Amino acid sequence: IASAARNPQIAEAAFIYEDSLAEIRARGTTTTIELYRYRILLYALQISHQYARAIEICNEAQDFLASHPPYNTKSLLGEFIFTALNCSIALRDYGQCIRYGQQLLEFQPKGKRNWYATLHRVLMAALHNGDYRLALDLYKTALEQKGIDNLSPFEQEKWKLCRGYLFLLLESGTVHSIDKKIYKEFTIPDLIATLPAITKDKSGLNIQLHVLQIMYYLFIGQYDLASNKTDLFNRYAQRYLNNDENHRTLTFLAMLKRLKTLHFDIEKATVQCATMYEELVARPEKPEHFVEFNEILPYEVIWQWILHHCRLRRFQLP
Repeated sequence: IASAARNPQIAEAAFIYEDSLAEIRARGTTTTIELYRYRILLYALQISHQYARAIEICNEAQDFLASHPPYNTKSLLGEFIFTALNCSIALRDYGQCIRYGQQLLEFQPKGKRNWYATLHRVLMAALHNGDYRLALDLYKTALEQKGIDNLSPFEQEKWKLCRGYLFLLLESGTVHSIDKKIYKEFTIPDLIATLPAITKDKSGLNIQLHVLQIMYYLFIGQYDLASNKTDLFNRYAQRYLNNDENHRTLTFLAMLKRLKTLHFDIEKATVQCATMYEELVARPEKPEHFVEFNEILPYEVIWQWILHHCRLRRFQLP
C-alpha cells in the first residue's frame, strides 16, 4: 500500500472497481461479494490517505461479519482489525491504536511471529501515547513467551532497542516499577554490542540507536561523550539522511547540535531551540510512513526529557 500510494491512479482505479461492484450488488449480492467490496474499498481509502473513513469501513465490516455467523471467524475479524490498527497509527490516534491492537492480540496465538508484531505495535503506540506503565507491562509480556527467541535477528533487536528506551525511562524515574527484571545485568553500552543488524540499518532504527546513546550520556552527566556522539550522529546524517523524508530527525539533530554549541546551557537552549521545537510539534511523521513507527519516542518528548534531566543536574561545560 505504501508504494501504491505514490500513484494516485491506482486509488482511482480501485474506486472505479468498487463502483462497478455496486452495480452487481444492486442485482443481488452474496457474502463473498460484500467482503470483496470491503477489501477493495479499504485498499483505495488507504492509498488515498483517507484513514478515518477506512476505520469506519473496518467497523462496518466487523458488524457485517457479526450478522453473518458462518463468516465471523478470527481470521476475517483479524484482517479488518489489523487494517484499523494501521490506519490508527497513520492518524496518530495512539489510544485507538492500543484498543485495536489489544483486540487483535486476543485472536492471535501467543508467542507466534504475528502476535509479537502486533504486541510491538501496541508497545510503540503506548510509548507515543505517554503510557509508559503500559509499555513496560507489554515488554514484560513479550519476555514471558519463549517465542521471542524464534524471531528473526532483526526482530529480536527491535525488542532489545525498546528495552534500552524503557531502561532509561525507569532509571530516570519517568516510570516506576518494583519488578527489576529490566534492570538485571543491563547497560546501554553493552546493548550496542547486541544489535549488529540495527547498526547496519542506514536510515531506520539505527537513527534511534544514535538518539538513545545521546540520551544515556546526557542522563549520566557524561557531556563529553554526548558531544562526541552528537558529532558522530551529525556525520551519519550528512551521509545517509540528507533528504526531506528525514526532516524531523534533521530538525532534532539541529537542536542537539545547538545544545552542544551552547555548552549545555539549558536556559539558552530552551530559548534558541523554541522555533525548532514548535516545528517538531507541528509536523508529525508523514501518514504514508504508517507501516512502522520511525521514532521510538517522539523527538519533541525526548527534547523535553533531555532539558528536564540536564536542568536537574544544573551542569554546564566550561
